[in-house]
Amino acid sequence: MQAAFDHLNGYSAAYYTYMWSLVIAKDMFTEFKQNGLVNPEIAAKYRDSVLAHSGTELAADLVRDFLGRPYSFKAYQDWLNGN
Repeated sequence: MQAAFDHLNGYSAAYYTYMWSLVIAKDMFTEFKQNGLVNPEIAAKYRDSVLAHSGTELAADLVRDFLGRPYSFKAYQDWLNGN
């Protein structure tokens, strides 16, 4: 069984990256939860501070610019706990 359990080779790094993107996405979503899911100001802030600069700056910097602080694990933790 252990010798045949090969599907995790290379997968673990991708899964780790996916989970960190979920942590960041949950944190960024808090802006929309707090200010309204269809709030045009928050949507414009997201567009201007994240989408407009993607690929030209570090992702952590874009997230910090949008949130006004570095990303946090708290929103993801709350989601895991059903809050």
